[in-house]
Amino acid sequence: MKPLRKLRNLLRRGRPQPLVSSVDPDIMLGANAVAATRQGLRWLLYNDRYLDQEILKWGFFEKETTEIFLKIIKPHMVVFDVGANFGYYTALTAARLNSEGHIHAFEPTLNYRQRLLGNLVANRLESHVTVHPVALSNRNGDADIRIGNSSATMHPVGDYGSTEKIMLKKLDDFVVEQKIDRIDMIKVDIDGHEPLFIEGSVNTLTRFRPGLVLEFNEQNLRQHGSSANAQRKLLEEMDYVLYSEKTRRPYTSVVDFEVECADPCVSANVWCFPKEAAPGQLF
Repeated sequence: MKPLRKLRNLLRRGRPQPLVSSVDPDIMLGANAVAATRQGLRWLLYNDRYLDQEILKWGFFEKETTEIFLKIIKPHMVVFDVGANFGYYTALTAARLNSEGHIHAFEPTLNYRQRLLGNLVANRLESHVTVHPVALSNRNGDADIRIGNSSATMHPVGDYGSTEKIMLKKLDDFVVEQKIDRIDMIKVDIDGHEPLFIEGSVNTLTRFRPGLVLEFNEQNLRQHGSSANAQRKLLEEMDYVLYSEKTRRPYTSVVDFEVECADPCVSANVWCFPKEAAPGQLF
């Protein structure tokens, strides 16, 4: 049986999914779909989309981030993936967890959430993951999000695909409502919405002091009047130490930070650890 037919049959059989409906194979499967095995996991990828192309070609996306992330994640950890997309970091994390560990994946858009669920089903990782159909922000309510070829954003630059209405939730409220009692690591990649996530997460970050890896995308940040430096200050005000992914050490000056993170032509992932537990360098 061909790989895509196998995956289609697997998705149609389905398995119970926490908090969300089962996978819709008609959304999951379409033109240019490729079933591939990378890093020991099965993926449904599209050969006409940038992120998918990177994984198909190299076996990973964001090489340095992936390497550090997988060294930091331990089997017992509770991890939050904010902006999970089709589940690259979610699945890689879930595959390394034991019965104590769990990952909460937040993906508000229907298409990417369906792809996320499909990749979890294909690898039988559902027991380690709860998928939440909300975007974490600084308020509760709803908002419009723009859906692009490889990601979605509430702060688009130029013409950026179709629009979808999504639900917003403050992490601080989510933690109380869901009775979360532990968070070890949070990955945040929400295309310029990171400062608003931080504003809605102050109590949680103060209480649990998790490690963080966040995208700093100056171009998207400017779309709502923020900046990489404003995002940096929010984290430093909560006594987080910011690490360069290139040197794997704390930034030695604001200038060094700006060289990597404040260029509107590029984006950077920055690692952050509470000052009281900050390592001298990353792995």
